[in-house]
Amino acid sequence: MKLFLKEKDSEYAELEDPDCLRKFCFMVDMASHLNTPNKKLQGKGNAAVLLLEEVLLFQQKLCLFVRDLEKGTLLHFPVLKKYQQELGII
Repeated sequence: MKLFLKEKDSEYAELEDPDCLRKFCFMVDMASHLNTPNKKLQGKGNAAVLLLEEVLLFQQKLCLFVRDLEKGTLLHFPVLKKYQQELGII
């Protein structure tokens, strides 16, 4: 991203801030997790009970994600984990 912005002669101080980049990495991982149920919920011909099941399953995953973040294992956050490893945080 930095390279792309440099080519366009654009600079953003946020891209130098480790905390801002950490939040961005978290959002990349969460967007990936949200994409799966989003696709399933958009499918045609799904019974309401299957849609509800998908929502409840994602709620359970959210609890798993919280525990993962609290423990700092980041098993479900590969982009964030890689970034923090590069910084030497984990």
